[in-house]
Amino acid sequence: PYKKAHKCIRITTNPLLIVPQDLQIDPMNRRHPLNSEQMRDQTVVLFWDGYIRTPYIFYEKGQYAVRFKAKGTKAKGVFARIKVEFETPNDHNYLKTLNHSYIELGREMKEYTFSFQSKRESLGRIRITYFNDLQVAGTRKGRDVWLKELYIAKHKPSN
Repeated sequence: PYKKAHKCIRITTNPLLIVPQDLQIDPMNRRHPLNSEQMRDQTVVLFWDGYIRTPYIFYEKGQYAVRFKAKGTKAKGVFARIKVEFETPNDHNYLKTLNHSYIELGREMKEYTFSFQSKRESLGRIRITYFNDLQVAGTRKGRDVWLKELYIAKHKPSN
């Protein structure tokens, strides 16, 4: 039922580039005029706690890596943090997280990697959640996240 009900991307190139227009933003944050701002260089900006996610992708059995460039700002001594997850629907069509990683971003745009395994052919998606937003009252200081160049690649088995 999930395969018919949702738009699905098949990985036909390795790596697969997910462009900002393909990312879906948390419906609660989509209403904020500044959130999910797309800059000219294809960077997506998250100003509030919330998530972005890829559309459903058909994964073959195997090991995968997600690569993306990101940076964050610092407030009260702590940089912006994100959680990267690989989630798939179970037999009852409820989403379950199969693998996740927490990442504290730095002030420079750099590449981060998240690896996961698809144990069987399945639909799945990558969710990136920004969860420690802070705006320091009376100042212009706050935590924000910038993301770009999201790639998903299947590891080729070594012989």
